[in-house]
Amino acid sequence: MKVGVFTALLSQLPLDEVLKKLKAFQIDTVELGTGNYPGDAHCKLSMLENSSALDEFKSRLADHGASISALSCHGNALHPDADRARQAREISRKTILLAERVKIAVEMHPGFVVYSPETMLRLRSLTGPAVGCNYDPSHMFWQGIDPIAAIRILGDAIFHVHAKDTQLYTANLPLTGVLDTNPYTDERNRGWIFRTCGYGHGAEWWKEFASTLRMFGYDNVLSIEHEDSLLSPEEGLRKAAQLLNEIVIREQPTAAWWV
Repeated sequence: MKVGVFTALLSQLPLDEVLKKLKAFQIDTVELGTGNYPGDAHCKLSMLENSSALDEFKSRLADHGASISALSCHGNALHPDADRARQAREISRKTILLAERVKIAVEMHPGFVVYSPETMLRLRSLTGPAVGCNYDPSHMFWQGIDPIAAIRILGDAIFHVHAKDTQLYTANLPLTGVLDTNPYTDERNRGWIFRTCGYGHGAEWWKEFASTLRMFGYDNVLSIEHEDSLLSPEEGLRKAAQLLNEIVIREQPTAAWWV
């Protein structure tokens, strides 16, 4: 298991500077946006038609000892604006082609094609094993779904994991409900907000989360996604990296000698 970062939070920096910065946090795995909502600051789909640019891109990653955990292109393929819907579909299609391995991870979120373990498994039953989820526990928290219990339901349908936390404000929930439409920056009045890892749930919770992922077959990246409006991207990244570097399980278990 390893710690990674969704680099959209560092879009103002060129890729080389991003990779150098992350190395200081003991991170060499990145999730890159390719367009739609995350933007494409660090990975251009034009490389599909430009083999030299693609080779240069791969060399740059190799020079920094970096690997890619996922290509991210969150967009609304069913947008009521036909042009925006067409663009979202095209970016998604090209992202799949750039990835070459067509393992598609859909993030569960109300308003998306799937939003819960039940809807995720229903989609998977219709599409086959190439479709699974990008598992973000923060979206389970605010729906009232126990993220650790949900791992036991999803099992090998988990392809990728976002490391992001949620803090619930129970005093506001009777008014707003979980489908809160207040601005994310209106923290005082929201029923919940996204938090940096450790600020919604402590290290003990994250240790159990990582352990249960391994128990059910996921031993890949925990990709930090910073969306905490109370912390700067720099501080949020630093604090999440510190916590996760302590709790991820890096080595494979040995034989159970005590059995």
